[in-house]
Amino acid sequence: MLFDCRSGVVESDKERNLSYKFFAGYFFNELIQGYEKRLKDFHHLICNTPVYAKGQRPPCGLCPSSTHVSFDVRAYLMNPKGDNGEFADVLLYDDINRAMIAIEVKFLQDWTFKKDVEGNARRLAGIVGCNAGLKVIQRLLLKEEKWTRVRQMQNHSGSQFSKLQADTNISMVVITWEQLVLLCDDPSVRAHLERLLRMSEQQFRLWTC
Repeated sequence: MLFDCRSGVVESDKERNLSYKFFAGYFFNELIQGYEKRLKDFHHLICNTPVYAKGQRPPCGLCPSSTHVSFDVRAYLMNPKGDNGEFADVLLYDDINRAMIAIEVKFLQDWTFKKDVEGNARRLAGIVGCNAGLKVIQRLLLKEEKWTRVRQMQNHSGSQFSKLQADTNISMVVITWEQLVLLCDDPSVRAHLERLLRMSEQQFRLWTC
């Protein structure tokens, strides 16, 4: 079973384990019933979530039959002059609509503007520069608790939220795991995520031991 929360289960505590399990094992898996609806709901969420940086968000359509999903994607794959750096933990690319959604995934880990936003944006700009007509949405996925905490610290020196809002070139959509839970029709997937979201970091580490 992929979505099992029994105590004593041998479970990796790596961020990418949850990412692969959720996105590849269920949410963006075309073999799981309801895929087209999930993709449509996800696209609607992206298009109706506020942009937290000041850059303009381009229109971006996704067609289920032509959208490809990949993980841990490196810049050189779409930019001959790109480096080996990663620009998306999860990438949705619709080659017909020339649309791309690059997702940086965080769960337990904190994010930083320099690495997780600015660094990815720089690589994405290089990709757009050599792929005419490509429309890109950059997205950050966090727990609601961590997103709330970051916004509360916006008046502090070195605030990551303030850096995000100050950048006029980056268009960043921030959504939460809690929002994705609401898009899950499968009760086992929903229960699994809800339990993980209720755990503190210490509880999560103990559970995966």
